[in-house]
Amino acid sequence: MCTGAELALIATAVTTTATVGSIGAQQIQSENQAELARQQGEVDAAAKRRQAARIIGKQRTLLAKAGVQSRGTAEDILTETAADIEYEAIMARYGQNLKASAFDAEARMRNIEQLGSIASGFVDYQVAKTQMQKAGG
Repeated sequence: MCTGAELALIATAVTTTATVGSIGAQQIQSENQAELARQQGEVDAAAKRRQAARIIGKQRTLLAKAGVQSRGTAEDILTETAADIEYEAIMARYGQNLKASAFDAEARMRNIEQLGSIASGFVDYQVAKTQMQKAGG
């Protein structure tokens, strides 16, 4: 039969293990969310670039139908459109990278929490062990 001190020792080990496991799962989730945000940024940027290609193609067609050559002002319009949409693509990726950075920071905080829980559990274990030894266990 276990004494109260022995039960406290076991409870400390079980609680610490559960806490560390839970925090570890949260850390992994944050890391996964960071990676998904980065991937979404790449997808969003690629979509913006495909959109640019369609818009510029339409502009070229309309300019050609109007008899405007793709030089001078017309070329400036096409170049500006491409630059504007490239900027949107970069900003889409940047926005997702900001989200990813927040998830990365959260994962690092979870790691720190995990280490703190391990340290706290070790201290609690040592205290319970000392009490058990003092009680003659």
